[in-house]
Formats: sequence, C-alpha cells, structure tokens
Amino acid sequence: MSIVDGLLEVLHTIDPGWRFKYNQANLHITKDGRPGRFLRLRPRKEDVLLILRAPKSSEFSTLIDDAGFDTLSYLHAYGVIIRESDLEERRASIRRLMQQASEVEAASDTE
Repeated sequence: MSIVDGLLEVLHTIDPGWRFKYNQANLHITKDGRPGRFLRLRPRKEDVLLILRAPKSSEFSTLIDDAGFDTLSYLHAYGVIIRESDLEERRASIRRLMQQASEVEAASDTE
C-alpha cells in the first residue's frame, strides 16, 4: 500500500466523504465538490509531507512532538513527514492530528 493510500484510509475514518484532488505536486482534499483547507499532501520520493493547516498552539505541537514525527516548520501550518513505518506505528496519532485540524476548520467555518 502506498503512503498516500494509507493516509486516505485514515482520513476516511474521520469522514468517508473526503477525496483527493491532484494539483501539480500537491494533493488537496475535497468533499461534495468543496475544498477542505485543513489538509494537503505533498508526495516525495521516500515519504509524504502531510501539511495540516491549524493555528500554532502548544496543544497541537505537543501532539506532534509526543508522537515522535519529523516535522517542517511553516508560518500557518504544521508540516509532518510521514513514512511507511509511521502508517503502521503511528496511525492513531496521524488520525488525531487530522481530526483536530478538521475540527479547527469546522469551527472557523461556523464563525
């Protein structure tokens, strides 16, 4: 199984309506034709960069650090490097990160 397929499986545990939309080097998510802004993927040779859009917070940073992910720093997002082994060993942590980012987006949509 590819890393991207594994991440889609994890995303479907949150909501099975999400789909990937290919856009040059990135994979964006859509649901019912509307874009999801909280997550995008950037496949690379050995891994996938999971970019989660969420306000910088100690709680979110702690989730990432406690799970032991390698990261990249962005101004308004978190870049989490996902390897094949991470899908097996840290699937629950990946799901928590996706869930939390989706909840942040849902809360901002209702404001």
